[in-house]
Amino acid sequence: VFGGEYFIANGLLKFPGKVTSVDGCPADVLDSLPFNASARVQTYAGVGSPVVADVSVPLIFQISYWYYITLGTLVVLLVGLPVSYLTEPVDMKHLEPALFAPFVRQFLPQKQNFPVNPPAEEYNLVPTDIQTK
Repeated sequence: VFGGEYFIANGLLKFPGKVTSVDGCPADVLDSLPFNASARVQTYAGVGSPVVADVSVPLIFQISYWYYITLGTLVVLLVGLPVSYLTEPVDMKHLEPALFAPFVRQFLPQKQNFPVNPPAEEYNLVPTDIQTK
């Protein structure tokens, strides 16, 4: 985005607009408008206007910003999917639930933290004398 703005500011990327006219429109319609219709029409760049770019402007800056979402989605799919298939999956039990949105946490498996070895104090609480009757 900033690169595109840079090239526009330096005059290397231009959007000349479409040729439009109000010729043939009834005068009473034009007079009833709360703005100068002929001035507005002459400065209208229009949707889908052609882009005039210098050859030094990279193609990525010549596309419309409307295509940024499509381009980003394609990059994610073309890079992310193969990388996901080539790497081994993460064990879901080791994910930290605090890093996910509250709505997503309900889909994560419950995290169970069991100590590998109980502390030595817990051994002292267990009676060792077994009396048989």
